Amino acid sequence: MPARNSACICGSGKRFKHCHGQLEQNLPGQITFPFSARFDQLSLSSCYLELFANNSLIGNATGFLWRHSDDVYLVTNWHVVNNKDIFTGKTLEGPTCPDTIQVYASVQTSPSAEDTRLIGANARGVLQAAIKVCVYDDFEKPHWLQHKDCPIKRIDVILLKLPASELGSTTNKIVCINDYGFGKLLMFPGSEIFIIGYPMRESVASYKLPIWKNGTIAREPFSGWQNRPAFLVDGRTSKGMSGSPVVRRDYGPSTTSLLETHLDVVVTSEFLGIYSGRLIDGDDMPSIGIVWWRSVIDEILARPEPAQRYFDT
Repeated sequence: MPARNSACICGSGKRFKHCHGQLEQNLPGQITFPFSARFDQLSLSSCYLELFANNSLIGNATGFLWRHSDDVYLVTNWHVVNNKDIFTGKTLEGPTCPDTIQVYASVQTSPSAEDTRLIGANARGVLQAAIKVCVYDDFEKPHWLQHKDCPIKRIDVILLKLPASELGSTTNKIVCINDYGFGKLLMFPGSEIFIIGYPMRESVASYKLPIWKNGTIAREPFSGWQNRPAFLVDGRTSKGMSGSPVVRRDYGPSTTSLLETHLDVVVTSEFLGIYSGRLIDGDDMPSIGIVWWRSVIDEILARPEPAQRYFDT
């Protein structure tokens, strides 16, 4: 980080404290900056989640937003909102289930005149909004939607609709991961993937940006996992990353799933699915991660099932 009186790293000629150093002094909802020149769009798609119960902060997790018709949904894991392991039913380390989630979402806005002067037509503005989502009013009747096969296959993905009262005029400007077009890349065991989430608690006054953890596809990706719509990845992840979007990315020339090679591209990305945590291996160590296929989201929206807290064992 430059000294406050040194030249700003953006090349504007201003002192750091009078330029991008000001970001450190502002609250998330008060800042704008030219993200297209500095940040990856997928970084803006991943949302930091604060979990509350009775107005007390009890934990953090990751999620992302999905646009469907005129609505916006938060996508995260069942175990995040229920504080239980979906496969065993055992209570997790959190003190209780959250009744409210505060979602830190990126919202597109107009760039400042200074940003436009420095960057030109490519300048973009973004701010970060804190959106409250109610998980339940009645504990036994929570608000999320889940997959029709969730009780049988324990599909660890839920959708929570963001309230229109919280979104206001930002509905069309809020950053959703499916706003962007993705290529269909060739995938095989050993292909590199990225899990984009929040392994650490974020400070209140900072613009929250995720950590990109890299890993690899651990076995044939289209074989499923235990007859479930999921695949396995090998990568070092941490608590707080449950609900992270998982992407495949090629830099430079890329090969598609149709075995077509594109030589004139800089970067190609494909959204693959929702990270759900790690399995315990034979040495009682959490090593291999689970990713639910992105198709699970469409299947939930096509045939939404009401939330369940309990399953028959």
